[in-house]
Amino acid sequence: TYGVKNSQLFTANANASQRAEVVEEIKGLKDDVATVKRSIEAANQEWNALQGQYLAATKRRDFISSMRRDAVQKKNALQQQMQVAEKALDLCRKSEDVEGLEASVAAKLKENTEKREKAVAAVTEATAACLKHMRERTACFLRAEECKVQSAHLQEVLDAAKGDQNDLLATKEECVSNCVKTKEKARETKQAAESEAPMTPELQEKFLEYPATTEELDETIDAIETEADAILCPNGMVLEDFKRRKQEIDAIEADLKTGEAELTEKQSDIATVKDAWLPKLRELVDNINEQFKNNFAAIGCAGEVKLEERGDAFDAYRLELYVKFRAATDMHILDAHRQSGGERSVSTMLYLISLQELTKAPFRVVDEINQGMDPVNERKIFKRMTNAASREDTPQTFLLTPKLLNNLEYTEDCTVLCIFNGPWIAETAKQWRGIQ
Repeated sequence: TYGVKNSQLFTANANASQRAEVVEEIKGLKDDVATVKRSIEAANQEWNALQGQYLAATKRRDFISSMRRDAVQKKNALQQQMQVAEKALDLCRKSEDVEGLEASVAAKLKENTEKREKAVAAVTEATAACLKHMRERTACFLRAEECKVQSAHLQEVLDAAKGDQNDLLATKEECVSNCVKTKEKARETKQAAESEAPMTPELQEKFLEYPATTEELDETIDAIETEADAILCPNGMVLEDFKRRKQEIDAIEADLKTGEAELTEKQSDIATVKDAWLPKLRELVDNINEQFKNNFAAIGCAGEVKLEERGDAFDAYRLELYVKFRAATDMHILDAHRQSGGERSVSTMLYLISLQELTKAPFRVVDEINQGMDPVNERKIFKRMTNAASREDTPQTFLLTPKLLNNLEYTEDCTVLCIFNGPWIAETAKQWRGIQ
């Protein structure tokens, strides 16, 4: 088995080329999108300009139409005046001063005719201008519609480019994800290979002789297998033994894969249970530590309870008690080498008192609570024990000891029972039974 060196060699060429192509395509699409956006902006600007021209032409057309209506009205008025003049002329012809009236009427007719010609010319000019502006308006409208069509087409091109860009981005993400997975698999394979056969200078030189890509390696493996199949073995037993061992190896490898899958599943189950169990354990230890600190502070000392975690080695988890009985010393772990027997007894009793706040029991029994304690610590511990046992909602507690100090502090809930024993007590017991 050869160690795997530079695992990225198996995937670097393919992944690098794929990523380069994807990046190049994305860059091209971004350029196309920018070009389309510029075209859309130019079309919008042209559309706005044409729309302004269209509005101006519309206003000009309305103005010319108004002038035309005025000219028509003037024409009609002149025609009415001519009719009146003709009637007057007829009347004048019938009168005596026919020549004078005819001259006057002729002058008025000439004047009205000139006005009529001017009005007709103005109407003709206004009509021509109106037609010109209508043609310009139609051209602007057609150009605007063309810009709309071009804008819609460019928008479709932009949407298609965005879709292609999103597809390429998804392909890029998939390639990056596959690259990361391949690197992780190569790293695990390398670790497994190095655990089986650590890399040596000789193996390093041999490894460099092989190709750097998976395709070339597959071709090399096929060639070696073909060469191996072509070797003639004169001893049939050796070949049979080889095949049998190969089958055993394949079976072991299959079992190994199954075991690895089961191990992964178990590790996942352990992680799930640990995630639910460890925070609760830490919270419980924090509560015990808080009670432990308070109990030590009550006797003028210091103490802590810490959880020693060992990863997944759950059987190695343990609680460590750190105590300090003198102000000039540091806090140290409780053991049989640093603290005295009395100090260990005090620490043990205060730890048990701390546990009483968190455990439920019908009753508690403590034997020889003052074993090895000096009188000062014995009084402090006895006071803490009786106070803790006398609280509401606490179970009945039996404190057993062969002796007690004088003048201890008792609560009203404490009852002292003295047990007499010895060879002389038999007679007293008989007398007591006789009294009963």
